[in-house]
Amino acid sequence: MTPLAQLLEVLVLLLLFKGVLGYEFREENRFLCVGLVILFVRCAMLFILPEDYTYLIWRSILFPAAAMPFFFHGKWKINLAAGICMMQMVWVMYRLNMGIWIVAVKGDVIKVELPLCYYLGLAECLVALCVLSLILRRKKEGIFTHMELLNVWMFVPFFVCIWGINNTGWSFSTSTTGNIAEIVQGKNLIRDGFLGVLVLFIFILTCCMQSQRREMKRLLLLNQKCLAEQTEQYSRQSLMDEELRKFRHDYIKQITTLQQIAEGTDMDRVRVYLEQIAGEKIKSESFFLTNHLVCDAILNRYGDACRKQKMKISVEGKFPEHLHIPEVDLCVILTNGLQNAFEAASLCKEGEISVKVENRENFVTISIRNSTLQKPQRQGDGLATTKDDKRNHGIGTRNMADAARKSGGMVEWNLEEEGYVTANILIRGKKKE
Repeated sequence: MTPLAQLLEVLVLLLLFKGVLGYEFREENRFLCVGLVILFVRCAMLFILPEDYTYLIWRSILFPAAAMPFFFHGKWKINLAAGICMMQMVWVMYRLNMGIWIVAVKGDVIKVELPLCYYLGLAECLVALCVLSLILRRKKEGIFTHMELLNVWMFVPFFVCIWGINNTGWSFSTSTTGNIAEIVQGKNLIRDGFLGVLVLFIFILTCCMQSQRREMKRLLLLNQKCLAEQTEQYSRQSLMDEELRKFRHDYIKQITTLQQIAEGTDMDRVRVYLEQIAGEKIKSESFFLTNHLVCDAILNRYGDACRKQKMKISVEGKFPEHLHIPEVDLCVILTNGLQNAFEAASLCKEGEISVKVENRENFVTISIRNSTLQKPQRQGDGLATTKDDKRNHGIGTRNMADAARKSGGMVEWNLEEEGYVTANILIRGKKKE
């Protein structure tokens, strides 16, 4: 195992995590230094320990994979498991190349260049990862989110199967004429290689099905939430209609009474009666209408919550009649955006939230601005959570970005020095036909 092979191993893992899975490098130098130390120890073992096959495969799989959690953000168990599985596939390709070479030279194993077989395996993995990186370049953020939600135990069956394939012993007898045994063994290696690739496809398919199942469950919950908010909005509108009917019914009587009082030139009574009418009028400023039922439901729910907390909230603008983004994704964006704004503003002495909707050609912009005590930090496409339980929080902003991106939009955060943070959301309107 040469230093060049070790360098290619690291390149394979870097391309996997950065190019395909969408992981981001850590900013902390101490973690990067630990990862480099692990790789250095791996390189030093090349000159210290013997080139035993068992030790060789262990070192080439575990050490490069163990360095990845120190290079990339994310759950370290998932990082380690993904790295180990990738390095196992390198050895699968190595054995496949070795089998093809043995069959090609008709069993003359002396002509088989084992280091070259390993280089070919690394090169094949690099090419495959490059192709995947190009195909999935617009989906890397979503892949990262799904990877972080995987159960690490899902990797165990794949690890066991590939480990069994890579450690299938083989031997040959030189007394056999025509090198038949070597040719048969070469075919077995080819069979094991294709079996390993099949196991990889089954594993990826299983992970995709698990992610789709989780996504369907999430969409079902969001649909139920949207339905509940629409029902609440219908109830609000029914109440408003009832109040409006009452107002219209009493309007003529109130005007008549006001005229009678005014005829007596008793202005104090006129003033008192007007104050009574003002106290009973429909407070339109406490009810938000943006020309979108789901958005109205979400805005009015958080509007009520803000008024209970004595917080200021304002909403300007209206949505167009048609939007390109599905209502479920719009619900994800607004709910997470307003929830984050409400939680941050509620900690301020005079909390404030302002929402502004603007129509610009085929796009709609939504700005959610709120006061905050603690200036958040950027993390990838979202903001880092300020809560102590960072494992179960902080994915709301990433979900907002993912939901907007699915419909050709985007989300950006503006961190102001004056104690405010603004979420600028760009979504696509439905094009005119």
